Amino acid sequence: LPNAMYRFTPPAESFKTDRVGAFPLQIVSHRDRGVFLVNPYTGSRDNVFGAWRGTWDQQHARPERFEVFFDEDWTAMELAPAERGGVAAFRFEREGVHALVFRPAASGGAFSFSDGVLAARDVYKGMNVHLYGKFNVEPESVKLKDNALAVFFDTKAGTAVRFSFAISYHDPRQAARNFAREVEGETVRSLAAAARSAWNRTLGKIEVEGGTAAERRVFYTALWRTYERMVNTTEEGRYIGYDRKIRDAGEFDYYNDDWTWDTYRAAHPLMCILEPKAEAAKLVSYLRMARQNPEGWLPTFPHVASDRHGMNGFHVPVLFLDAL
Repeated sequence: LPNAMYRFTPPAESFKTDRVGAFPLQIVSHRDRGVFLVNPYTGSRDNVFGAWRGTWDQQHARPERFEVFFDEDWTAMELAPAERGGVAAFRFEREGVHALVFRPAASGGAFSFSDGVLAARDVYKGMNVHLYGKFNVEPESVKLKDNALAVFFDTKAGTAVRFSFAISYHDPRQAARNFAREVEGETVRSLAAAARSAWNRTLGKIEVEGGTAAERRVFYTALWRTYERMVNTTEEGRYIGYDRKIRDAGEFDYYNDDWTWDTYRAAHPLMCILEPKAEAAKLVSYLRMARQNPEGWLPTFPHVASDRHGMNGFHVPVLFLDAL
């Protein structure tokens, strides 16, 4: 969704090979590694925690929905986003033992399952990320090994298992509240329809005349990409700063993850026109990051968790000059 905290992309390796491993449910920072790895599994219970890697095909990625088919396990997956979570459905097409296997992406992460709730913590650059999720099908059993969790389902071939989840950068309770507010009771279809409407409202702020259908598609695709950053990480009016303290956002939502080298020339000036209120909040967020940055200066390449110090030069002052 536009500037939303929840983000999903296929594993980066999928752009250069048709073989993939477990994929992340959440991309914390643009073009960086994700957290909360998951893979479908059909086979022997004894091998459920083995290294999973296979081919996938029939990938369809749209702003409101992602679909793919895992060849080795004969499992179709589809996913649709909310602001701070999403719904993923896995349809097991082959008879056998069906499971979803969850792993943290970093040491220090962990998964658990109790009273119908899958809870997890993963770590991104020293910052905890929390997940709260539920299945539409009651698991037949669960199995824990080290920090990995296998959730088994007594399902027939052709059955879809839906996993609804939400994330938080604050704590597990906030993840549960995000789930109740945005995801509970939703399906892939309902979230995809809502996301499509949100994108149509956003992209419809610019009307284009003339050109070919292909040229208009290129234009709106480029406009869609400008809404990937910055990211609004405000949760119920609060945000977590670079000093790891949770604060009230007040009048302005908190945005970060900018990678300013890519955005200062055109994306930020464009947002001064299209989204002046959000752009004001982004600039206020830069001032907040500067105050809370242990280094004591404006970030150069702000990530969710810290300043990356990417590229050369210092482009942030230009954002303020363009806004004047």
